[in-house]
Amino acid sequence: MYIQSKEDYIERLIRNFTRAVACILVGRSSVLESIELEDIQEESAISGREILMMMLNKYITEKDFCRAENLLWEEVIRNPSPENFQVAEMFYEALMLFDEKTLQDNNFSIGEIVEGRRWMQQICGQKE
Repeated sequence: MYIQSKEDYIERLIRNFTRAVACILVGRSSVLESIELEDIQEESAISGREILMMMLNKYITEKDFCRAENLLWEEVIRNPSPENFQVAEMFYEALMLFDEKTLQDNNFSIGEIVEGRRWMQQICGQKE
């Protein structure tokens, strides 16, 4: 079993955080997706929730709705908290601002938004 020293852990957090910010700034998400949000969250000024929201906003701006929803689901399944439910609500509200044609042109629909909200409520234990 490999045990990391605190210095190694902090160095990894800084490296991952720097990579995440660089990827967001240049629009590259493939490297960022390999970084666990939890790694960045524990010791950084930016929380995992804030990074999740930045990535969701990035994907929404790119109209990559499916990728955004997949990322959201991964985080909610990992941590079905009230905070992640709030992020999910904001995500689906943002998608509702798009017309049906834009959603369909990008492989999404209003029906998927309604269904996604319902599932998020169930998983996070929120009342309808």
